[in-house]
Amino acid sequence: MDTEHQKKPVKVYKKSDIIFKEKTRGAEMYVLRSGKVKLVLQDEKGEAEVSTLEQPGEFFGEMALVDASPRSATAIAEEDNTELEVLDREDFLNTIRERPEFALEIMHELSNRVRLGNILYLEVIEGAMSPYCRRNCLKKTMDAFSREAISLFTPQPGEKVARIGNWKCTICDYVYVPEFGDPERGIPPGTPFEELPDSWTCPDCGKPKSVFRKIES
Repeated sequence: MDTEHQKKPVKVYKKSDIIFKEKTRGAEMYVLRSGKVKLVLQDEKGEAEVSTLEQPGEFFGEMALVDASPRSATAIAEEDNTELEVLDREDFLNTIRERPEFALEIMHELSNRVRLGNILYLEVIEGAMSPYCRRNCLKKTMDAFSREAISLFTPQPGEKVARIGNWKCTICDYVYVPEFGDPERGIPPGTPFEELPDSWTCPDCGKPKSVFRKIES
């Protein structure tokens, strides 16, 4: 986005000044004229940097004007004399009327963020799936994950069942969680894989115990 509209209000920030905080309500977006701005996520454990803006014309905070949502990150000035052009909702709409391509620039930026979010989401999902399914099968992974999560609960509050070790079918990637067992076919919770009867077969594909391999933790 260019900064041809010089009549817009401009704010100047010193290094470490907070421009806005995550989860607060806002009524302005900002266009960088000079300096540097860091966007971070913060909680009681610390902060994680989302991005750094240092090219004149880069903008941020537009979601407050698009859908009136709370700020999704905290914006912090990274240099002294960081200059930001400030657009409130009226300025935002007037700019779109005067320069319709500005709306396309906003859409382009939002699309990039969605695309990046999808890539990061898939990386997280694949990392979570890898212990359960070598082909990243979402349903089978979630089923195994649910069984494992349920297995952590016991009748006594705060008490955990000792982990025995999970086994995965090498044919269909079904994961047998001993703490959960296979109640539908008469295998009670807490039954180690080694104690399953020889007649027991994989619930998903029907293959015998011999095709299972222990998942090394």
